Amino acid sequence: MPLVLSGSTGIVEGNIASNAITSSKIASGAISASSIADGSLTPSKLSITYAPTGQIFEQCSSFSQFVSRWKFSGIAGARTSAPTTAASDPVISNFNYNMSSWGDVDASTIYTANSSSSQYENYYWYIRKLFYITAGSFTLAGSVDDDIAVYLTPYGSGTPILVGGNIADNDGANAGGFSYTCTVATSGFYYLTARGIDGGGGDNLYFTSLTGVSNFWVPQSNVTAGSVLQTVYNSTNARTTWGGSSTVLETSITPQSTSSRILISGVLYGHANDDSYMFLEYKIGGGSWVKDSTLNGDNTLGGWGDHCWSHSSNTGPFPSPFHAVFWPNTTQTVSIRVGVNAEATFYLNRGSSGSFSWDGSEGGNTNPNPGISKSTIILQEIAG
Repeated sequence: MPLVLSGSTGIVEGNIASNAITSSKIASGAISASSIADGSLTPSKLSITYAPTGQIFEQCSSFSQFVSRWKFSGIAGARTSAPTTAASDPVISNFNYNMSSWGDVDASTIYTANSSSSQYENYYWYIRKLFYITAGSFTLAGSVDDDIAVYLTPYGSGTPILVGGNIADNDGANAGGFSYTCTVATSGFYYLTARGIDGGGGDNLYFTSLTGVSNFWVPQSNVTAGSVLQTVYNSTNARTTWGGSSTVLETSITPQSTSSRILISGVLYGHANDDSYMFLEYKIGGGSWVKDSTLNGDNTLGGWGDHCWSHSSNTGPFPSPFHAVFWPNTTQTVSIRVGVNAEATFYLNRGSSGSFSWDGSEGGNTNPNPGISKSTIILQEIAG
């Protein structure tokens, strides 16, 4: 029978074909490839949802999935100013540390400058990635020049878990390879964070192997760039009028990755007694609404400037489609709204006299599509 198990850390979905697989095993994270004896439930049939954002995680099937799309801080500060305790290091101690300005890197390659130029000497940096990790042990190996500290930071509350290295070591010496074995007692969401410190000469920190790959679950945003991750929309059949500025449609979406783009598209149907134009506004989380001024360089949406509608459209309403691509660089909720600023009277989804409408239902005509949506806005999250 199908099982959907909800909990404070996420949702695990699958099919239970025998009593050998119980909900308690799934809740505890004890379920793994080795615990599925009859093959009726495979790791590929399981998914876990990260509750704060609705992001879907899938079981990691390869080292390449593990090392792809880590966040890289760039130069975080001077080597000698690096925090020397987990409690004093906000990146290691705070699960919700803001990474909106960090770049994407492959953690199996040298992504630092790796230069002997003096501008890159004696600094420290981080790489970080969010995982769901099932209880058990894993061994992580790699190379660093010079010092390293690797921690797991549990979601919500809990003490950071040292994977290997020494956070108090910031002398910039002892470059070389490393291999750390760590045991996770409780399944859950963790940030795996590595801090590197350079003390002169080359600088690098990267991973070369991982045992226990199946213990790690990775965001499904580790997909081909351009894939559609989710879609939301809002539409209206309302026939209203106004003068001046008014919002027509609003909706919101919570990106699964900071590298995602938001494709904004839709159409507004209307008629205007004088020049009118569409506008677009956005806000991040609980912030303020911001009118986008980059689309056409004149605060308008659609490409027609203040002639999106004009007095020449007095033969009835017509569609004005719009498209824009937005890179919010956040996993906070993004709200988008579109509206019309009219110099005189604007008529949404109808003509000025009541005799004209897009679907022909006004003026005594028969409505050929009574259930059709007129003005619509669509948001799609596109993998970056």
